[in-house]
Amino acid sequence: MTAREPVRQTGAMSETRTVPDLDAPPVAEISDGSDDPDAAHIVSQKDLMHSQITGEPIRALCGKLWVPKRNPDDYPLCSACVEIFNAITPQTN
Repeated sequence: MTAREPVRQTGAMSETRTVPDLDAPPVAEISDGSDDPDAAHIVSQKDLMHSQITGEPIRALCGKLWVPKRNPDDYPLCSACVEIFNAITPQTN
């Protein structure tokens, strides 16, 4: 058996550029719940139950994506969630 000889490049090196993949889905920042929550977010009961069973992240009305693990009663409501909720809920007088 003979030892392998190192591969030697001849000629000029080509320039490599990275091009973003425009077809890739957007990357969402997912909080694992270990960070200090600043507010309780508004989500559907169905999504909350699904997340509690499967451990999958859910999205609040304000857009936050996370896996809820703490009691929301201990925190004030997210002002962005409340604003969106009030905008989509019919007002009764």
